[in-house]
Amino acid sequence: MKGTSYARLFYFFLVSGIFLSCDKEDKPEEKSVTGNFVYVTTNFVPIEVDPVTQIPMSANISMTGTGDVTELGNMAIATTFKFDFVTGKGTDFITTYTGVNPSDSYNSPELHKDSQMDL
Repeated sequence: MKGTSYARLFYFFLVSGIFLSCDKEDKPEEKSVTGNFVYVTTNFVPIEVDPVTQIPMSANISMTGTGDVTELGNMAIATTFKFDFVTGKGTDFITTYTGVNPSDSYNSPELHKDSQMDL
């Protein structure tokens, strides 16, 4: 179940980062973007822990991965965010998508700063 939550969370900021990184004036048309990524959690730092069960209630999480995205090709991703396991929401996303070509690279630290995602 935990893996499924991470997968949903990862897919959300992958797709939202690609769409939100572009200005509305730069988007000639709306297109679906799909892809497959292999990623690993590189850092997991509990912020708040339940005093009885010792299970993290919130944590700072970092992930890196590589994959293939339609319209953009091969990409690498690096992201950090805060995740609240009680509410199932991620916030404070800082994500970088790096493509083979510089024009296919996106950095979205300010874009996702106040974003939230529900699982």
